[in-house]
Amino acid sequence: FILDFRFGTLIAVVGSLLGSILCFAE
Repeated sequence: FILDFRFGTLIAVVGSLLGSILCFAE
């Protein structure tokens, strides 16, 4: 479904951003 696709994409983007922030913070 479109909603599932958007939700999965959102998690992927947020996860990527969080990972970048954590790496940058360290």
